[in-house]
Amino acid sequence: MGVRMTKKEYTGMSEKTPETIIEKIAKYSAGLEAVSRKRRRDFHKYPETAWLEMRTSAIIAETLTELGYEVLTGRQVCLEEARMGVPEKTVLEKHAEMVLEQGVPGEYLTEEMRQGFTGVIGILRCGEGPVVALRFDIDALGLIEEKTEKHRPFAEGFSSENYGMMHACGHDAHGAMGLGIAQVLMEIKDQLHGTVKLIFQPGEEGARGARGIVAHGHLDDVDYFVGTHIAPTKGPDDGDITPGTWGSLANYKYDAHFYGEAALCGTRGWFYEEDRGEHSAKIFNRELIRLEASLKAAGEQKKICFLHYPPLYQGYRCQEIIDLLERYGVKLCCYGHLHGGSHRLAVTGRQGTVDYRLVAADYVGFRPVCIL
Repeated sequence: MGVRMTKKEYTGMSEKTPETIIEKIAKYSAGLEAVSRKRRRDFHKYPETAWLEMRTSAIIAETLTELGYEVLTGRQVCLEEARMGVPEKTVLEKHAEMVLEQGVPGEYLTEEMRQGFTGVIGILRCGEGPVVALRFDIDALGLIEEKTEKHRPFAEGFSSENYGMMHACGHDAHGAMGLGIAQVLMEIKDQLHGTVKLIFQPGEEGARGARGIVAHGHLDDVDYFVGTHIAPTKGPDDGDITPGTWGSLANYKYDAHFYGEAALCGTRGWFYEEDRGEHSAKIFNRELIRLEASLKAAGEQKKICFLHYPPLYQGYRCQEIIDLLERYGVKLCCYGHLHGGSHRLAVTGRQGTVDYRLVAADYVGFRPVCIL
């Protein structure tokens, strides 16, 4: 999105001028603290797992409509055949009956939502300009929330009313944040150009909901996409925002791609040495989980593994990754990362039960390499 300025503003800009809209956003946002807390606690009290986010979706649709957004719900959000892990019809019907007793805006609880077509997209069109999508996941986890006084939601009266469902991953906050942002954007819409899509995604847990939204084409015209996730710390909220594209809280649902009789497996991998610190250790452990998940998905097929980082080279050996490759019967492991003068460090050929091959683009002369 951009900010509209008059010719006078362009020619007479001082260093403080670009902060004007930021100051306006900050001031307006501060006034949303109470309503955002109320929304978050309401979502927390009535959590809904994947494709059951009926009450949540109805409330979001009602709020966006009242704010003046173009609102998409039901089959307009997710392509039916691209949805994954949808509950049985009896489960959907039982949940729909329950949410009617929990205070749901009836006219926004559509028949399609009751059939499991949950999720909402709010669109704000502000003339010509880029298209920006902001995604907020809204589903809960299948957990039982603690019912003791030491647990703040229970002590303050907003713990889960839906047994076996709990907002334990912050999606209640994400939904409330999304509605707060919707209010802020509507407040400053006259100073924006372009289009904003607010995507309230169902079924993020288990990686089930995004596929249906993408398959429906909602991202086809998007120039900039932003996904967010809160990251709790042991201390009080410091208000920090950490941008990045490295997937700090990404899931571990890696699979394998089958090509003929072979299964292509892999993950990024990681250089890890104990003196690299706690953060590096977390990344390394995550990559081990991802790699094993991919290898498991391959079943008994012939396995070829692809890694970005080499599991071994001169002077370095990542035994944990090597052990996984050998345990799951990988025959060939292709890796990259070593470029230029680092080619001399590459270890190729059979090591143990695995053949290793460096396939970095400059090493193979920027030509395709036949693997199968």
